[in-house]
Amino acid sequence: LGIGEKLFAVPYSELMFNHGKDEMFFVLDMSVEKIKAAPGFDKRDWPNFADPNWSQHIDKYYQRAETKKTTTTTTSSPNP
Repeated sequence: LGIGEKLFAVPYSELMFNHGKDEMFFVLDMSVEKIKAAPGFDKRDWPNFADPNWSQHIDKYYQRAETKKTTTTTTSSPNP
């Protein structure tokens, strides 16, 4: 991501699997600002992934970010 030494734990729900003719990859549709603000860690000092407090912290960040997304829905009423 070009954000220095910082690594990120990203929930699978934030990733979209995509493939081209000769390649397969994951897409993270997230602004640079949002990922820079995301909780991360140094590659020389990994967190304890089994620690429920750490995983709750990650989940809260992405749930909070998810609630900021807006959804537009349309409904149609039947014509009499």
